Amino acid sequence: MAVFDTTNQAPFLADVWAKNAMLAREEALIMGKRVLRFDVEVKKKGDVLTIPQVTNLTTNAVGSGGTYVGQSPAESNYTININRWREAAVEIPDLITVQSSYDLMSLYSKKIGYALALDLEDQLFNLYSGLANSVGTSGIALTDDTLLNAIQILDEGVAPLEDRTMTFRPASKRTLMKIDKFVDSSKTGLGRGSQITGLFGEIYGIPVYFSNRVVSSSGIRNMVFHKEAFGAAVQIDIKMEKFRLSLADDLVGHILFGTSELRDTAGMGISACEVLT
Repeated sequence: MAVFDTTNQAPFLADVWAKNAMLAREEALIMGKRVLRFDVEVKKKGDVLTIPQVTNLTTNAVGSGGTYVGQSPAESNYTININRWREAAVEIPDLITVQSSYDLMSLYSKKIGYALALDLEDQLFNLYSGLANSVGTSGIALTDDTLLNAIQILDEGVAPLEDRTMTFRPASKRTLMKIDKFVDSSKTGLGRGSQITGLFGEIYGIPVYFSNRVVSSSGIRNMVFHKEAFGAAVQIDIKMEKFRLSLADDLVGHILFGTSELRDTAGMGISACEVLT
């Protein structure tokens, strides 16, 4: 006797769609919150932000009769060019809007915003390329001594202990998990070790962050830095606009900003070091 099957009775079988859509996973954004921000200064105008430097003075022996010598330091400045204008957009035809069971405008506005925020994140991570200070060797696993060497560079560069950051590729987390002093609760003093929780929190008092956005080019470009090592100036924060140029809704998001490496010279104090692995 013939039986019903999914091929012959296909017209009677309903496709069921989930109430919620599965959104692509998003990286946690780190850098924008860990560097100097100059958004307020550039909000209304300007294409270049200038940040003057003030170098340290020296002392001289007081002369006979109490004379002194006035100093005239040759000062310079840092600059951030506000020149990165980026957009992300989708066009949703009316036909799709009417026939779709999902609020596509809402779903894609979130993804547009994330794409723009991620561009700022990447530009800040890419500033590693201008750093003069580097420790570690490409292809060689991260060690405790390598980290201590990086921290020593910041210490000798008079970088404040507060507002320092460590950023690592997830591959480096695997290496750190094998160093007992960072994960063993009997050594860290924490109730539960990182080998159980997977959370590092801090290493040598410096907050630790992991991100796939850490640049991986000729070695993983991890960094240890103080917030004054890098600067960002967002002139137009993520802005969403909707247009109708045809029988469709155009949703466009854009951002205008600039980024720059700041402190990386002995004269002004070294504030960053890349950690190759």
